[in-house]
Amino acid sequence: MFRIPHSIARYDALRRAVLQNVRPPAIFFKEFITAPRHVGAVCPSGRALTTALARMAPALDNGLVIDLGAGSGMVTERLLQMGIAPERILAIELSPRLANMCRQRCPTAATLIGDARDLAAILARHAPSGRVSCVISSLPFRVMPAPLVRDILGAVKLVLLERGGFLVQYTYAWWQHYSLRQYDFHPISVQHILRNCPPARIEAYVA
Repeated sequence: MFRIPHSIARYDALRRAVLQNVRPPAIFFKEFITAPRHVGAVCPSGRALTTALARMAPALDNGLVIDLGAGSGMVTERLLQMGIAPERILAIELSPRLANMCRQRCPTAATLIGDARDLAAILARHAPSGRVSCVISSLPFRVMPAPLVRDILGAVKLVLLERGGFLVQYTYAWWQHYSLRQYDFHPISVQHILRNCPPARIEAYVA
């Protein structure tokens, strides 16, 4: 008789337990268990990382700041705390549960449920005119299927070419240097956030 490997059985048991007994503070972890390739981490980003990401947004500007893959709203919240006007912020999250958390955390900023591949269409509906200052991405490209990564980055590139701005992307694979160059993005800056757990690398690109 076929037997399920012990490690797989333990993972499946953990997954069922989380899905059945989840409480509000554990929603992020539940989303990771349900769709690890879309969430990419078992908990939200730490304060040092979200602060560094928020500081990348041009403060003296009126362009849109897009929080792509907003999750539970940690980056959106930090953008507001750093003085970015709520009307400049657009948080986009695929998971309805996480989007609801983002709305509760940041009620003054717009949070939309949407697929990053549809970024141009989302902006056409909700912000038909105006410039983009930057796109801050928390999407876990390193663990996503390659065709999905190409589609998302193609959508981001189209928006940046049409509306201006730059892309901010972080990764926990801090030993990888400018991995988005293969998608025709040109790196313009890098910084390492060692006080995050795990340490992170933030890169900025132009299309």
